[in-house]
Amino acid sequence: MSDRSFLQGAGTTPAAWRTWQTRAKFQAGCVGAVEPDPPEAGTMKNRGLACALGCALAAGTTAVDAQADVIATSTFDETDEGWRIFFRGDLFVPQHLNTGGNPGGYISGVDQRIGGQRWFWTAPDAFLGDVSAAYGGSLSFDLISLPGEGMPVNDMYLTQQDVLLTRGALTLSFDDPKTPNESWTSYEVILRETAGWKNEQTGLPATEADMRFVLGGLEELMLRGDYRGGNQVNGLDTVVLTPEPATLTLLVLAAALLRRTHTK
Repeated sequence: MSDRSFLQGAGTTPAAWRTWQTRAKFQAGCVGAVEPDPPEAGTMKNRGLACALGCALAAGTTAVDAQADVIATSTFDETDEGWRIFFRGDLFVPQHLNTGGNPGGYISGVDQRIGGQRWFWTAPDAFLGDVSAAYGGSLSFDLISLPGEGMPVNDMYLTQQDVLLTRGALTLSFDDPKTPNESWTSYEVILRETAGWKNEQTGLPATEADMRFVLGGLEELMLRGDYRGGNQVNGLDTVVLTPEPATLTLLVLAAALLRRTHTK
């Protein structure tokens, strides 16, 4: 007796058999998939959904693995990794310290040495160019501000831009309400227009087109280094540019359905 006649005799309809054949071919096309067992009466719906979600699960796992990789990162454990201090059109080499970071090494700049005015950390080439994958992702970093000697600290600079992204004539800015202090402060800035980015040319909120344009050919990425008027030592550590995280909804649904199927 053929498998087909046996299944029909067990109560599985010809339509169910054809559906199983179609799903078997679909699942067999998935990487790492195995041929499903023939359907039993009353289990076609769950098996078919499990098959389809199994394929999606395999594809989704690949997507998660790919998107889990960061676009660029600087830990400063051994060197300054090409980061510079930008002040009034000039670049300065920061001091690199092997310990005291968050964790490991970090880089620092002292206001007195660079003019006592507002300045920025500017990123190396690893963070620039086509970083389109960062749209919807995040830029995270750690800052510290230690009091120094000389002019007392005041809060005259607390309401200015914290992150600047530039491509050509277009600069987008982001102002974070947090201010670094004498312990490491962690920041995570979402790279999506709805996070509060502003078009510096127009003064208006950034649009999706603005964000995608700038990230598609990023020429400058600058992080604010000086948060107060006065003399203080400012540090930077653990800068990470991350793509948009993959959704886990499909994985959760697939796992739940597979558990349900295996218990029947």
